[in-house]
Amino acid sequence: MRKEVTIVIDFKIYLYLFEPIIRKFNEKGVKIHLAVPEVMHNDVKRIFPDIAFDFVNFERIKKENRLRFILHRACSLLFTRTDFSFQFQKKRQQLVRKNTGTQGFLLWLSKFMPKVPNKSINRFLNGVSRIGLTNPYPTELILVGTLNASAELLSAKDQTVVTVMESWDHAVKEPNGYNSHLVYTWNDSLANDWVKNQGENNCRSLFPLKLRYPLENRKTPIKTDSSKKKKVAMYAISSTSRFSVPVMTDLDIRIIEDLIKATREAGWTLILKPRPNGTEGEFDHYAEHEHVEVMDIGEHVENPANYYLDDEYNKLRFSSLDDVDVVINAFSTFGFDAACYGVPVIQLDLRQNASYLDSYLVFNNYHLKTHVLGRENVFNVIDQPLEVALKEALTVDLSFAEGYSQEVYEWLTSGLNIDDALEEFYVDVMDVMSNLQLTTESSKA
Repeated sequence: MRKEVTIVIDFKIYLYLFEPIIRKFNEKGVKIHLAVPEVMHNDVKRIFPDIAFDFVNFERIKKENRLRFILHRACSLLFTRTDFSFQFQKKRQQLVRKNTGTQGFLLWLSKFMPKVPNKSINRFLNGVSRIGLTNPYPTELILVGTLNASAELLSAKDQTVVTVMESWDHAVKEPNGYNSHLVYTWNDSLANDWVKNQGENNCRSLFPLKLRYPLENRKTPIKTDSSKKKKVAMYAISSTSRFSVPVMTDLDIRIIEDLIKATREAGWTLILKPRPNGTEGEFDHYAEHEHVEVMDIGEHVENPANYYLDDEYNKLRFSSLDDVDVVINAFSTFGFDAACYGVPVIQLDLRQNASYLDSYLVFNNYHLKTHVLGRENVFNVIDQPLEVALKEALTVDLSFAEGYSQEVYEWLTSGLNIDDALEEFYVDVMDVMSNLQLTTESSKA
């Protein structure tokens, strides 16, 4: 059997996603055709110095299919129902309010257009893109990440596409834009989310590859050190003035101000962790409080999807948790990172708190409401001000935070380890490849 596959990577976050898969396939003797922008070639060679890739001219392919890209995106704007998900509906409303030009016109026009049922929208977009499309890649079998930027190039009849979940919220964020032969998600519940929202039934669990560093370097057991005189809490900020919606930035600011009061009263140090793709210095003024520290954002990135978490950066990022007793989380996925690393997590739920009633606009996103807040040990603040409730929690008992962290860890991994998961994935993909080759040989006979 000829073992070769094309992997499409349009941003650096997908390079991080596919790194362990690339290493596994290379170890097994699979020839890898890599479709990446030319600007990323040096990154690829640096990360994989011992692997000889066949680089595909990605820019040429994208340029030749520019009209197909425009058609695909226009049809997505015009024919996707606004209620695809709670998250999608809010995004669409925000786009309508602030967009002008071509996109604004299409969003206005979409109000009068018939809509495709949610479970059929990917099939519809797949059909639109398929018109006149022949496979621009060197192999029939193609691996891509979810919500990649090249959906219009994945619908040809002579393509078999295997999709790997990059982020846990991709099942509900927006239509994926094409049909896959197989979809691999982080775990079974996210596979069910994909079936429910994206309308594709052939979904399987793989592993949360995005979280592999904290999982592989996990500290156990999960518990706070009661002997420490000065304990440390970290708050993972989920917004940035660069691109976050106003309601998110406003909520974060109000939460931070309450956390500053609570940790001061409890005698704790508070570390504020900005987004890695945020604005340098936007939260530095909080360091005026003696007990507050503000971390640096790290490497500045212009595009939220165009960053690569190498081992050195991950080591630096997670070493900041080594002396942290608890991570306080609202909307950031860093709560997952902390739980995987073995740090107790106070997961806030403020939807019923009189001072934070507007938090439902974020918390009621399906993936947050279901997978973050739908747990036994969530810190649900209802009748007290946040600063009062949190001060009491920090000075009394954090066993619930330890329990929440363990809950999330068990949900994310489902008992799998990355080596076994990658081996199963490789076997599955080789089965697909073998069947494709048998079909091709039969058609020639």
